[in-house]
Amino acid sequence: MAEKDEGVEALWDLLNGWREFRDILPRRDEAVGWSYAIRSWATIYGKDDPIPLFDETMDGEKLASHIDSETHNIDDLRALLHKDVLGVGWLDQFHQFLNENSLQETVRDYHTVLDQEHKLDQLSNLHRDQGISEKLKDIAELLGWKVRLELRYVGLSSLAGEEGAGDMKNEEVVKRLIEELQERAEKNPDDDFAKASVDLFLWIVGEEDWVRLCRFPVFTEDADSYKRKVIYLECTEEKDDLPLAPVPTWPEDLQQYSQLFPKDYILSERFFEVASGEDVWQASEEQGFLKRDVIITKDLKIDFAESLPDEFLSENENEEHETDDLVSTTNIAFLTKDEIGIMARVRKSRSLAGTFWRFLTEYMADRDAHGIEMEEAGCGCESGKRHHYFSAAWLEPLVKNKWVPLEKGGQSKATAESLGSLLRSIDGGVRSLRENEKIPKLLKAIGVKFSDLMLETVAVSPEVRENLEST
Repeated sequence: MAEKDEGVEALWDLLNGWREFRDILPRRDEAVGWSYAIRSWATIYGKDDPIPLFDETMDGEKLASHIDSETHNIDDLRALLHKDVLGVGWLDQFHQFLNENSLQETVRDYHTVLDQEHKLDQLSNLHRDQGISEKLKDIAELLGWKVRLELRYVGLSSLAGEEGAGDMKNEEVVKRLIEELQERAEKNPDDDFAKASVDLFLWIVGEEDWVRLCRFPVFTEDADSYKRKVIYLECTEEKDDLPLAPVPTWPEDLQQYSQLFPKDYILSERFFEVASGEDVWQASEEQGFLKRDVIITKDLKIDFAESLPDEFLSENENEEHETDDLVSTTNIAFLTKDEIGIMARVRKSRSLAGTFWRFLTEYMADRDAHGIEMEEAGCGCESGKRHHYFSAAWLEPLVKNKWVPLEKGGQSKATAESLGSLLRSIDGGVRSLRENEKIPKLLKAIGVKFSDLMLETVAVSPEVRENLEST
């Protein structure tokens, strides 16, 4: 039964695909005649609507109710259809019939609309999928959000104009996923959280949707214990505490010193395993969320008193001595940070201190050769003199802190004696003094005489030592 003859024939076509009805249907070319006959019998019974009067009748709403009560998903529907009938195609044809016969409300009242998990639901419960990435849907599943149950199956073209629960786009899915990640980070950063964090980070970088990385939870990982620590990417101008990208993305000659830097600020290599291309990490660094090198460059005014000056600055100790203009300076990431910084850790381990010495003399002295050369700049003090300074801000902590662990316990500042003892414990440490031409400049910058250090590294009698010193 339908309002128009074409509707009767369309409904016949639908019922002909259903196992239960195919064998009891009248011939298709007689279906319209039968519908007229049924209406005539209803008139005889004094009824306007023949549908509730005769069990043998079928219309769109009755078929929708049948689907609702007999099926829960597309597999249930396929089981009721003939094997030569495609379930989704049949369902799309059914909704087209409802639309063409003014039965749109029927779509809203019954569970006849397919979602993306292939279950049947009411139209009002399902959103239109506006091109949402399948990757985002997979990430949602990891975090326990069954987003496909909320999305209408895109193959139902007959419902394209129906709004249902409204449109859903990538933007709102990403927003909710980040919120889910943030909540999971505080409660249970398990393996699903880790995979979701990696996948969503890479998706956002690929889309260049940089604003989404503000307060984005990523994680670090101790390779030995697999202990996971969550950190948040920040939108900030302060570059000192930026997390470091996974170690394999660092300059090749820097990677050997990775143990110096706090693991709690180095992204897990799981991020690199799924995105080893340089473009991902270069873009993340350019946007200011991560660093792939440990050298920090800043333009600022230097306080001469803190930059290892080689002359007496002023008779007035309270007078400030600062460069007139901004100058370019360099520093080392996490050099002096709390208890996990480099200096706090190397002072407890001669082995780590040896690695630190190699880092300073083989990496920093080469990469920041300009920083350990004395420079000169104007000062706003009363004398009006130009003063000397080092642009390598990392030199000052080397001079002022007790970071060299002693052989018999305790720590010392960097002196010829303490460094000599340290070098004797390093494989090739003494030899490096003869072979690395940058070491004398570095030693001069931190106030250690190269000749004194050379003497400390060789075992000689007091008489020979006196002759060497005089020489």
